[in-house]
Amino acid sequence: MTIEIQPTLGLKDAIQQRRAARAFHRDPIPPAILEAILRLGVRSPSGYNLQPWRFIALRDRDNREKLKACAFDQRQVGEAPVVLICCGDRRVTDSEYIESVIQLGKQTDAINEQYAQMMREAIPQLFESRPYA
Repeated sequence: MTIEIQPTLGLKDAIQQRRAARAFHRDPIPPAILEAILRLGVRSPSGYNLQPWRFIALRDRDNREKLKACAFDQRQVGEAPVVLICCGDRRVTDSEYIESVIQLGKQTDAINEQYAQMMREAIPQLFESRPYA
């Protein structure tokens, strides 16, 4: 089932009107809507198309309560029907990870060998100082 999400606000208005949510309806989020949100998240652009993020969707109430305890006991963490956690993947500089991205690019004719070699050399250098460690 495909869900088409139509924005009700333009980007500028959405940013200017943004507020932190302090309460949520307890109604479950339909799986198709959650899937559409996650699909948009994984399609976000990243340098060298590394996409160094992983998403965790907490739907189970017990797990949300455990997270709540780690999140300064914020009521809304336990109250929301789903909590999305975005994690950074520190393995992006591993040669196996880089090669997997290169292979995906080659399968779609998006990466040639010259660009692949540049990726092999440039990506580890980008993270050499390990600002994320």
